[in-house]
Amino acid sequence: MSVPSALTGLEGKRLVIIGAGSHTGRQLAEVTSAAGAESILAGPDPQKVERTAECLAGTPEVVPLDITDEDPIAGLSQRAGAFDHLVSTASIPTTGPLAELELEAVQRAFAAR
Repeated sequence: MSVPSALTGLEGKRLVIIGAGSHTGRQLAEVTSAAGAESILAGPDPQKVERTAECLAGTPEVVPLDITDEDPIAGLSQRAGAFDHLVSTASIPTTGPLAELELEAVQRAFAAR
């Protein structure tokens, strides 16, 4: 895998990636692993996060995480220990025409980040 030049300084760094089970989070995990970073992968579906981990070099740690619950977030912080970077691609999606979205649904989507 080709590593963008902006990521060449990640060798030996520890990253926590929330939302690593799919889409952007999975791609980020793959690219940063190729750049030599050590990853702690978190997401609500342990099976999806495990599939991401299987694609990476080394032995990334997999942590189940529900971003809507404070206790698991605190547990992730304790479990991760010292790390260099934290990235969250997780959100609670809401769909529909903007003018028709309920304010609470939009606030919930942004609060989850």
